[in-house]
Amino acid sequence: MTLLRKFMLSSILLILALGCSSNAIQIGEKVSKITITEYESNEPLMEITEKSKIDEITRSLESAKTVTTSAMDIALPDYKLSFRSERNEVILELGYYAQALNLDGIRGHYWSNEKDLFIGSNVAIEIPQ
Repeated sequence: MTLLRKFMLSSILLILALGCSSNAIQIGEKVSKITITEYESNEPLMEITEKSKIDEITRSLESAKTVTTSAMDIALPDYKLSFRSERNEVILELGYYAQALNLDGIRGHYWSNEKDLFIGSNVAIEIPQ
C-alpha cells in the first residue's frame, strides 16, 4: 500500500507542478542586444546593449506570469523588441506597450504575438519619442 501511496502522491505533485507553470517565455540563448522598432512601421528607434539592462529584462520575462490573449481583442503594441544573439540572429520578438496594461489581473508591458501571451513584467524601457 505504501508504494501505491507514493505513486499517487508523486502523480499529484507532478500534475500540480505542470499546471502551475506560469512562465511560458524562455530565452534559450544569450542575448547580446535588443533592437526596438515602431510596431507597425518597423522604423528603427534604438538598441539596448547594456548587459545589466538586458539581464534585468530577460530575467523578468522568464519569471513573469502570463495570460493568454487568444480570445481577447487588444490593441497592437507601440513597439517591437527583437532579442538578438551575438550573431545578430533574432532569438525572440515581443510587442511592448509604452503604458503598462492590466489583463486578467496581470500587469505588464510585453506581449508575444507568436504565443498569444501577455507577459506580466513591469520592467519599463525608456524609448525616446
